[in-house]
Amino acid sequence: MNDEKSPNRDPRIANLDVIQVWDEKEGRFNSAHTDNISRSGLFILTRDPLPIGNEVRVKFILVSGGRHGSDIELQPVDVRGKVVHRVTEQEAAPGMNPGMGISFIDLPEDVLQTIDKIITSGLEPSPTS
Repeated sequence: MNDEKSPNRDPRIANLDVIQVWDEKEGRFNSAHTDNISRSGLFILTRDPLPIGNEVRVKFILVSGGRHGSDIELQPVDVRGKVVHRVTEQEAAPGMNPGMGISFIDLPEDVLQTIDKIITSGLEPSPTS
């Protein structure tokens, strides 16, 4: 989930908003910030990324609309994902943030459509708690 271009990589949009990540070990949600989001997943900024393969639950709100007089639309998302990439502080190259790439599991079609709409419109999605 770094900035390398890949033919299999979904278009994504930069995002630095808050997301809630379920921590099984602690039995609670922890707040984190996202770096970017796409229809296949997102990258969460954290100094303590979970191991690859761990499943997580993430909650956020997608914000769309609001351009050229259109109404702002808020879409709560509560979805499971899987850690597919991680960058620890020790591994992070200069200018790279530590964190973990999360691949969505069974993201509903309406959420995929909203993410596509946000990316094609150039709006910044705003996951919040």
